[in-house]
Amino acid sequence: MEEDIRNNPETLKALEKVKKAAEEAQFISKFFPPGNNGFFQDSKQKFLFCQKSAEQGVSYAQYQLAEYYAKGEITPQDWKQAFFWYQKSAEQGVSYAQYCLAECYENGKGTSTDLKQAFFWYQKSAEQGNTQAQYHIAECYANGKNLKMSWEKSLYWYQKAAEKEHAEAQYALAEYYAKGRGVEQDWKQAFFWYQKATTHNHTDAQFQLAECYAKARGVEQDWNQAFFWYYEAALADHAEAQYQLALCYKNNKGVLSAGWEVIYWMIRAAEQNHKYAQCSLGWYYETGYGVMQDLEKAEFWYRKAAQNGSDFAAQWLEDQHLL
Repeated sequence: MEEDIRNNPETLKALEKVKKAAEEAQFISKFFPPGNNGFFQDSKQKFLFCQKSAEQGVSYAQYQLAEYYAKGEITPQDWKQAFFWYQKSAEQGVSYAQYCLAECYENGKGTSTDLKQAFFWYQKSAEQGNTQAQYHIAECYANGKNLKMSWEKSLYWYQKAAEKEHAEAQYALAEYYAKGRGVEQDWKQAFFWYQKATTHNHTDAQFQLAECYAKARGVEQDWNQAFFWYYEAALADHAEAQYQLALCYKNNKGVLSAGWEVIYWMIRAAEQNHKYAQCSLGWYYETGYGVMQDLEKAEFWYRKAAQNGSDFAAQWLEDQHLL
């Protein structure tokens, strides 16, 4: 019976798998002890343990050793060694190593640049559920980066990453639903994913969520909510949000009448080269709306707006014989 087991290829393969899993588990338990209890006296000892385990074929040790070489921790930075060990680990199916190996190929770190190999390993990692790899593959298909552009395939991978709380993927997915890329336009889905991205403080998502509330896209119009999200995005220096927030104050949308806030947020947006904010400030200073009339400042902001392509500002300057 014992001899039959030893001679059975499937049984031997299963036993080898169990042995391998035990080695991996032993490495992880020592390298990442529960409760951060120190198993090693110092980081050098930890490195040597990692190196020995890697040489014995422990896949997670190979990944950790590659990380040491890539980051120059304990040992001098050495991208050739990092690449070598990422490759060893990646070939054993460690998704983090596959992702890092792809980055090495893409950026020529420790090896010559090879975009086909980079994509191959990104995809391997993505198929194992690596969120960052899934987002990267989506970006490749979205931008036609070294392969044929495909809205449908990029949508698939954005969805995968978005479901794992990847903020940029959530925002990209919302944009696809908003613009009908690779899928029928669906403002309710767009609103859902913009909202998800805002939980990660994604500034563009905050602005787009405000737009949804202001323009009744995928949700009932709600100026209080629109004002709230314009304000959040404006605080993060989103120029268009700052401009729209100024208009909310000016037109009493979601907020009581205000004075200085209109000018304050217009200036914030104008300083970021927002041409409509610059043009508005030109008009405010020209007419004395909310500020002391000042034709020099009016000219200053009209000139800025004209330089940014405002026809209205250019016409004003021409009418004043200032061009």
